[in-house]
Amino acid sequence: MHKHIPSKALSPTLEKKITLSSRAALQELENRIKSPRRIEGILAGGDHPPLDFPALEVDFFPWSNFYGEHYGLVGCGPALLGQITHTNPFEIRALFKPIVKKYWPSTKFTGRAAAGTPPELMQLYLNLFDIHMIPYTRTDLCPKLGTMSKPITRRHVVLHEAHVAKNTMSWIAYFGGHSYHNISKDLTDELDAINFPPHNTFILYSPSWRFNYSGFLDFALEKDEEMLSPG
Repeated sequence: MHKHIPSKALSPTLEKKITLSSRAALQELENRIKSPRRIEGILAGGDHPPLDFPALEVDFFPWSNFYGEHYGLVGCGPALLGQITHTNPFEIRALFKPIVKKYWPSTKFTGRAAAGTPPELMQLYLNLFDIHMIPYTRTDLCPKLGTMSKPITRRHVVLHEAHVAKNTMSWIAYFGGHSYHNISKDLTDELDAINFPPHNTFILYSPSWRFNYSGFLDFALEKDEEMLSPG
């Protein structure tokens, strides 16, 4: 075993923070799996009101930048969750394994890697950190007849469960002109979403990712001017 790869035991910090193994959490997960309102893909339609996209814009997207390629061994789901929540992806994968085995028995785990982390489990984990994983569909992107709109901007954290190879999907996040996959952060363009077409689509949002500039920006600028003024 690589010296940086932790043992199977969860760290005390993660064990206190994460309650996915609790009865209440598993019941919530089961409810989401069975819910008739679960998202089946970006092409899903409906009469629901479109998302308020401007309210979901953020000022930054936290990314841990794990050092070491061995972190990529856990699979794209646990790796991406660890990067966003600053928790150990190997511990996330260990936490997920019995849950996936129970609710998604057809999902295969190979070695240390998790192959195909389900959306409901991704969503529930992020919710524990006050991060919302909000599904959006063509109803949200095209809300008006005869009117073209571009509601998603570079200030949205977009998460795709994307087709990346034959019979293979992976989790990819986009923000500010970059793509985030597994342990990598790269410049991105419109071709990424074309070459890796999305199956499930989400907006990630946390109130902590958005700054409240009211009053503070003017105050900071005034202080800067005082410091730069002669005398």
